[in-house]
Amino acid sequence: MCHRASGADAWRCPCGYEFGQSVDKALELLRDQRTNTRITLGLLLLVDVGALGAVVLAGLSGAIVFAGLGGLFVATARTTRKLALTGESIRQLSRRELPKAMLRKP
Repeated sequence: MCHRASGADAWRCPCGYEFGQSVDKALELLRDQRTNTRITLGLLLLVDVGALGAVVLAGLSGAIVFAGLGGLFVATARTTRKLALTGESIRQLSRRELPKAMLRKP
């Protein structure tokens, strides 16, 4: 779900996915993640527009503005990427079954 690497002895990912769960449970977690990410993205876009508006208004009134909006825009970009990854994971899981978790000895 989160596309993070987990240790070989891990039974659960930090995002909440337990290895070996059914496809239905994984799809449910992904749909919840997609909903939460959409809400977060909507709120971030509202804050982005508000911050840009404030900078423009301050600039028009003659104030010298040093806007530190880079972090806000990075958060918006990361949330957009997470939404795209979640959508792709849902599409992939809808087409096939989860592989069985296996421990391979070196």
